Amino acid sequence: MDDKNPYKIILNIISKLYPYVLLSLSLKMLIWFFESASWWPKINNPGIIIGVIGFGIAILLGAKLSVVNSRLYSIEDAVCRIVGSLRIFVNKKM
Repeated sequence: MDDKNPYKIILNIISKLYPYVLLSLSLKMLIWFFESASWWPKINNPGIIIGVIGFGIAILLGAKLSVVNSRLYSIEDAVCRIVGSLRIFVNKKM
């Protein structure tokens, strides 16, 4: 009966999430400290950095899309073979 206690379920969920919440709060506090101490570098023209990062992301996504595209083509080929085999069985005269 106590396994179905809603308070125990909620307590278990909170206890599993607590380390991640604590980690995110500590990371936020660290970033807030760095922002208040002005330790961030001054970047006057971020266009080059954004361009390089965007190009890298585009290359990675292009590689992933080609893999997905080849898998979709292999699925399409398999479906065509199955449909062709079924048509042979249906149209075959005994």
